[in-house]
Amino acid sequence: MLSKQSAIPLYKQVKSEILNDIRSSVYKVGETIPTEVQLEQRYNTSRITIRKAINQLVNEGILLKKQGKGTFVQPQKVKRNLLDLVSYTTYMQETGQKPDAVIRALEVKPADESWSKTLHVDEGASIIRLARTMDLGKDNSGYEVSYYSLERFPDLNQRITEGASVTQILNEQYQAFGKYSEQTLNVISASQQIADYLKIENGAPIYQLDRTVYEKDGKVMYSAVMYYDVNKVSFAVNTKER
Repeated sequence: MLSKQSAIPLYKQVKSEILNDIRSSVYKVGETIPTEVQLEQRYNTSRITIRKAINQLVNEGILLKKQGKGTFVQPQKVKRNLLDLVSYTTYMQETGQKPDAVIRALEVKPADESWSKTLHVDEGASIIRLARTMDLGKDNSGYEVSYYSLERFPDLNQRITEGASVTQILNEQYQAFGKYSEQTLNVISASQQIADYLKIENGAPIYQLDRTVYEKDGKVMYSAVMYYDVNKVSFAVNTKER
């Protein structure tokens, strides 16, 4: 119940009420909350107050407005450390979840000019292209396309199986360990194929994370391009004080 005598602004009181309803599952993840008109009547306050509360929750990633469809409760974002080399399998295990990766493509192809430079191999050399979708939690998936030198990792394409951890294979079968990486994070519009994999609308904003991982001697271990829904994944950057 709102109190006009309270020192807390009315929009913050409305915001707290909506948050409490989300936590108690009155408004469930993926469902719409009442319209501004309905909330205005429910809390007996102005449309401006309601709109300010909702906009704050949208800015904080708790609610999502969809034009012509309403305002939806967003799932809690998966938080990844941008500087962390932990693999998908290890990350899921550390967070108490079961890894579930599905192979969408596994092929050997000649390296074009771009990938020859990235992987430090000759143009035309055989490289492995592995595309997978990865379950990150309820209604949340990632899509990853990774590339490996077949000369550096002979028969790797034959060792990769559904559900296997590629990082574990590289560690145990080839004694290859990632020591550092170069990464670039951009926001792009999802193509139809990626949108289908991530279960979002075509053209929706997504993260594109380009990552190249190096071994101790500076050789490229692998390079990957990863795609995530911006509404379901966030990235942290942890630094140390100098």
